Amino acid sequence: MLNGTKLFSCYNFPPFILHGFCCRCKGRKFFYRHFTYNITTDGGSWMKILVINAGSSSLKYQLIDMDTEKMMAKGICDRIGTEESFIKYQKAGESAKKTPRAIPNHVQAFRLVTQALVDPKKGVISDLSEISAVGHRVVQGGAIFDHSVLVTDEVIRQIQSLIPLAPLHNKPEADAILACREVFGKKMPQCVV
Repeated sequence: MLNGTKLFSCYNFPPFILHGFCCRCKGRKFFYRHFTYNITTDGGSWMKILVINAGSSSLKYQLIDMDTEKMMAKGICDRIGTEESFIKYQKAGESAKKTPRAIPNHVQAFRLVTQALVDPKKGVISDLSEISAVGHRVVQGGAIFDHSVLVTDEVIRQIQSLIPLAPLHNKPEADAILACREVFGKKMPQCVV
């Protein structure tokens, strides 16, 4: 604590599960490089982090509560852009619920994820303001991204310039970053890993 403000470092955080494998090293790099600055918290609670992994026709997500170091909710928007698209949502300790939905693109998928998280019946948070930061998995950073970076307009342009290196992943992730800005505004810290 420093003047009533918690200082966070990578060692305060659990590993992140991205794409089915443990990313403890990437998780450390993500928080060590970008979230070791002072973050004032309400009532001494830790952060809730939304982790996004967008692929060619899917958007996987997890909301992690750093207080308990546990996953609060996770799921996937799958078959995006097809007639068979659906969202799968799972609260911690419950079975996953799959709901067919029209999901034309990754922007709509991100909106559905945030709506599910705050849904009065099945949601795990009461308001999106409870989310402190969003992490995105970028598959191919080329020579530009050899470490995690906070999202800026320039970072978005650079990710878009790298779409030819990983067109099935970088374009959807760039779309998810822009959708996140639409939903949360520019003040929401976003980091690409």
